[in-house]
Amino acid sequence: MPAPRLSVYACAAVLAASISYGLLRMPLQVHDAIDEIMAAQRSPGVWASFASTLGETTYLRPLRIAETKLLFDLSGGHYFGAYKAFHIALLLAAFALFVGELSIQTWTDAAAALLR
Repeated sequence: MPAPRLSVYACAAVLAASISYGLLRMPLQVHDAIDEIMAAQRSPGVWASFASTLGETTYLRPLRIAETKLLFDLSGGHYFGAYKAFHIALLLAAFALFVGELSIQTWTDAAAALLR
């Protein structure tokens, strides 16, 4: 991997780490999603959670409750850690995919990438 691309990945990692730290310090906003969390807890499984939301016509996000149910089941009682780890993983993936799609071959490209 050329040095300019590596330096942009390093800068993206620092930015992603600082945002991730902010995410870790932010409390879960249970009042925003209490209905989804309770529905996931009552659901018998991930597939049932997914299938139950397919018929909704007002708010179509079929993976919303299935995702919550999956994290709920995998957390082993550590809900805060599971949800925060999932959101941080999504953030890191977004940064890595963005930088991966940039055409960085020179230091000028690297400087321009840092401004995007």
